[in-house]
Amino acid sequence: MIVIALLSVILLSSCASIINGPDQRVTILSQPAGADITINGQEAGKTPATFMLVRSKNHEVSLSREGYHIETVNVKRSLSPVAVLYFLPGGFVSFGIDAASGAQYAFPDRLDVLLKPLFDPQKVISAHLDLLKSLHAS
Repeated sequence: MIVIALLSVILLSSCASIINGPDQRVTILSQPAGADITINGQEAGKTPATFMLVRSKNHEVSLSREGYHIETVNVKRSLSPVAVLYFLPGGFVSFGIDAASGAQYAFPDRLDVLLKPLFDPQKVISAHLDLLKSLHAS
């Protein structure tokens, strides 16, 4: 009976590592598409794209495109639903193993980022019309 209990503890340990793994696939999209992607300061490609992010730490994703403001998103990890398995027998062992790899964490599956133009065309037109009206009035 003790052998069965020990085997179950060993086999059930690191549940999140087995189910989730230490990395997660995250898709990055932008509106408009074609933005340059930088992840943790490293150039990574253009949107749309999918990357494997290490679960053991948070990540900083920056998107840039000519004519638009740079948008930075902090991709923060949260506790994965698989973590409820830590309440099973042997859960503390599982938690220790999963904590070492970060497997107990999860990220959003996708990031949708709206890039803002460097200027609002309506505001520019309105400002020019106001200037023309003021010049015409004088």
